[in-house]
Amino acid sequence: MLIAVAGSGNLAQYICEEFPKVGHRVRILSRSIKEHLRIEGCEQVVVDYSQPQLDDALQDCEVLISTIVDLSSAFIQVHLNLITACQRSQRCKRFIPSEFAGNVKDFPDQPMYFINTHSAIRKTLADQKEIEWTIVCIGFLADYIVPSRNRYVMDMREGNMIDYENKHFKITGTGHEPMDVTSARDVASGLASLVTIPNWEKYTYMSGERTSWWQIVGHVRRRDPEFTASAITLGQIGR
Repeated sequence: MLIAVAGSGNLAQYICEEFPKVGHRVRILSRSIKEHLRIEGCEQVVVDYSQPQLDDALQDCEVLISTIVDLSSAFIQVHLNLITACQRSQRCKRFIPSEFAGNVKDFPDQPMYFINTHSAIRKTLADQKEIEWTIVCIGFLADYIVPSRNRYVMDMREGNMIDYENKHFKITGTGHEPMDVTSARDVASGLASLVTIPNWEKYTYMSGERTSWWQIVGHVRRRDPEFTASAITLGQIGR
């Protein structure tokens, strides 16, 4: 199966490593050739994300996965073009938009920095019938917790929840609330299975482990006792 992947960042690298293990071929769509994606079973096609170039790139693909992370309005236009390319394609009628965070079904405004761009794409997908789609919800990305040398994923965006330089966790809430965490490599492996499933639900959930912030802090402290942590209540956030 030939899978198109829009974007060439961290998750795309895991996809390029995991998909060929189960026989999938990967076609990366990006604005330039990336050295870190010169991997067997993974080809790279340079596109400017214009409609004609996307239409051409998807001709012989079966599924399109977007891994693009962009907080500007450009995210919306690129994803609208990706959706249109799938609609025009004779073969590529399945699309996984770039989400891969939290629980979008129950908490559509989380993470907050996604809402201005992602909500428009969710509505566009829900309002059309030409292509099949699913939003993948993974909870918290476990890679953020480990040292940067052990992951492709960049440091998290959400403020200083994990302050690596000062070795401090700033926990929102009590820290005892259950939460799901999933590693990026497990997400890639899960996607490799998901693309083979005949019918998709609108939301697909992945979870590597259910834990809590204080349990995570405990794991980290066993490795590095210098890490500290503090909890911030919702009332304190609102002030």
